[in-house]
Amino acid sequence: MYKINDGCPNCGACKSVCPVGAIKFDGKTFISSDCIDCGICVRSCPVKLIVSEDDNKAAKTEVKKTAKKEE
Repeated sequence: MYKINDGCPNCGACKSVCPVGAIKFDGKTFISSDCIDCGICVRSCPVKLIVSEDDNKAAKTEVKKTAKKEE
């Protein structure tokens, strides 16, 4: 599953290319559970704010590990 990070300008580039209509707008743009993980939205985002939730979790874990080593 993908998610849209903060800072999205709501330009609609991702919504226009989603083959299953999983990208919705309700005050801000978000990806619904209809997402099929094709990644087309990631490539279409002009500000690169769409990420895989797995990649996002891995990055947060790495930050925590680095912070722990510095203590």
